[in-house]
Amino acid sequence: MSWVKREGEGMFERIKKKGFQVLALHHAEAILKHDMADAMLDLEQVLLDVEIPAEELIRSGGGGEK
Repeated sequence: MSWVKREGEGMFERIKKKGFQVLALHHAEAILKHDMADAMLDLEQVLLDVEIPAEELIRSGGGGEK
């Protein structure tokens, strides 16, 4: 499967809409689109599927508290 630009969308537009900040430097966008298209799609899908419950972010550390 190769990277196909969805109408009106740039690289990683779907994850940007989800709140991710994406910065492509030094021709990274061209390299990803043309040389690593499948990996780019996989990465985007994994990031779209990520969910971290708020309690996981605010729970105290140390691993002893549940």
